[in-house]
Amino acid sequence: MHISALQTTMTIKTMRPVQWTKNLIIFAGVIFSEKLFVSGYFLKALSVFIVFCLLSGSVYIINDLADMEGDRVHPEKKNRPLAAGMLSTGFGAVSACIIAVTAISGAFLINTGLGFLAVNYFALTLGYSLFLKNIAIIDVLIIAAGFIIRAAAGAVAISVSISPWLLVCTFLLALFLALAKRRHELLYDNVSRLCRQSLCQYRPGTLDVLIHAAALATILGYSLYTVSQNHSEYLVGTVPLVAFGIFRYRYLTYHGHLGGSPETALLGDRPLYLTVLCWVLSLLIIIYT
Repeated sequence: MHISALQTTMTIKTMRPVQWTKNLIIFAGVIFSEKLFVSGYFLKALSVFIVFCLLSGSVYIINDLADMEGDRVHPEKKNRPLAAGMLSTGFGAVSACIIAVTAISGAFLINTGLGFLAVNYFALTLGYSLFLKNIAIIDVLIIAAGFIIRAAAGAVAISVSISPWLLVCTFLLALFLALAKRRHELLYDNVSRLCRQSLCQYRPGTLDVLIHAAALATILGYSLYTVSQNHSEYLVGTVPLVAFGIFRYRYLTYHGHLGGSPETALLGDRPLYLTVLCWVLSLLIIIYT
């Protein structure tokens, strides 16, 4: 019983709950459709959030199973349960299958459209974990595509439309963050540079150009979104917050060496954290009042 409890705990740890914050994009549909405070809509969006947390967690387990040998020589990743031997490969593999099947079944119970999106997301991220992450450019595009699927899933689940511009902004922002992470790994993470095959295909100069382009495209896309919707004209007033957040993150990437983890940058940099908080509060006030 004690061993089983320990294995379960290590399985949950391998699912990387801290990374589940990436699934918050699912709530974009219910927020921008002005349904956040309508009875039942938030709970349904929350159900989708849980489904995708389970799905992404199952893929993280599979990813760690595939990268076990490489993780053992990484100064930080060697402490992951599978690499450290705290979680058996058999228990991890079975857990990943059960969690994935449960999540996809739950998605189909909510509605058929969400079920197909969940299957596509699982297949996409599984392909990324097993081989697509080793192909430069394709790797960051797959990451960005995963965010689009999550944003679309939040809207499909509650049967509301989502602006194509919002999907474009989601894709561009995710692309910007993924490129910044690759730059950090290439320049500051010697072990990742040796273990991740795609990094051998990148060059700092190329990543700099792509990061600048993605940053500017994100700001432009968001600006166009604010003036193309039926929300209050005051929504355009949030553009400076988005611009500052993008430029601040870029500054941290180049000068603070925090580009390897958006979560660390957000929680570790007060100006960035306050900017995101002000942006969220501004959206809620403008859209719902």
